[in-house]
Amino acid sequence: PLAPARLPARRRPAARAIADGLMEVYVCMATIVLLSFVCAEVLVALEGPLEDRQRDSCARRNARLQMALQRTGPGPRAELEHIVAFGDCDFDYWSSTSTAPFSYALRLVTTIGHGGRAPATDEGLLFAAAYALPGTAVALLCLARVGARVEGLARWLASRCLQFPAQIDEALRRLDLERPVTPDE
Repeated sequence: PLAPARLPARRRPAARAIADGLMEVYVCMATIVLLSFVCAEVLVALEGPLEDRQRDSCARRNARLQMALQRTGPGPRAELEHIVAFGDCDFDYWSSTSTAPFSYALRLVTTIGHGGRAPATDEGLLFAAAYALPGTAVALLCLARVGARVEGLARWLASRCLQFPAQIDEALRRLDLERPVTPDE
């Protein structure tokens, strides 16, 4: 029976440190994502009713416009249809089926910025402001932990990579000392 392969004793702590570092990075990213999901759902609850009212109002305006166009004669209707613009009633920014609220919340806590859309209600704006302060602090702490892990990995890689040129130089120097010197040199 073959024994399971075991890492040398000096490599086990390095592998464990890498695994711990990856776990910490995943936990930090999961924390930021969870915070963003919570914020997105609260904003959907606060902003969704306003968006529903706007969608209904747009649909009513479009219906009135369509009825007005039908009352005109065929000649004026053809001219008016090219001039009159119907409203786009596809409001779907603050809904649970849209990725926009999550994207807004993620941009809010990572301080990237809110982009083109922001909450329109007073409650939504107050919640976003109140959420941004602790949410940004937690997100920045998590990102700092990730940065520290990446820095540690970069330092470890640099120390490993920089050892080899010194070893190669030493081997070449030994070869030069062992080789007999010829008169042509």
